[in-house]
Amino acid sequence: MMWRPLSVLSLIALTGPISGFTASTCCFSRQPMCRCKVGLITTTPPHNVDFGSMRTGQLKSLLQSRGISTDGCFDKATLVERAVAYRQVLERPVVPDPPPWAGADPVEQGPQSNAVASLILLHGFGDSGSGFISSMGGPLIAMPNLRVVFPSAPRVALGGFPVSSWLDAPAGGAAAAPQAMMRADDASVRRSVQYVHALIRREVARGIRPENIVVGGFSQGGLVAIRAALSFPDAPLGGVLA
Repeated sequence: MMWRPLSVLSLIALTGPISGFTASTCCFSRQPMCRCKVGLITTTPPHNVDFGSMRTGQLKSLLQSRGISTDGCFDKATLVERAVAYRQVLERPVVPDPPPWAGADPVEQGPQSNAVASLILLHGFGDSGSGFISSMGGPLIAMPNLRVVFPSAPRVALGGFPVSSWLDAPAGGAAAAPQAMMRADDASVRRSVQYVHALIRREVARGIRPENIVVGGFSQGGLVAIRAALSFPDAPLGGVLA
């Protein structure tokens, strides 16, 4: 496995130049000797679907699944006519729900559809996805064609108080918390890493190529981001920053 430094400028190259933005953050991107196959991953929605070749029941189910009424469609010909009229809706990628998680649903900035790159950013210990947006803000979120996903960590009990953390609560209780919450072993970080992997797969399902996905984080979030990005098994990602 070979590695090379990857500047945030590489991410900007995917989304267009940003006036007045200075990229000083550095991350690392995997350059494998042999790239993984991604044949099982659907990276783009179907276009120019031949509705006439579909079975009547299949076509009717497709229309109804997208909230399109089939009232007045009494045969295949009228179903095809309805499908053609709503082609843009039918060919639009379906946005999957966020994966199950003990924390709040992710907050997003940027285009909900037609994005060409995704950046998943994990907040630090005690913060939240919405709080991280307010601290990041500005040019990063405003980049065209870039969707930024801000997930939130679940809350764990430390010293009798609920605190958001990407790591499981330490076995030593509150006394061990200050040190343990910034050090991760496989067990304490496993659930968060699996959750980030699910978020990456969600972005792929929304049409983003794996090499156009970057995972990053601040403080404790950076710790999890590095582990998650470098252990993602499906395909090489665009990079990781922390």
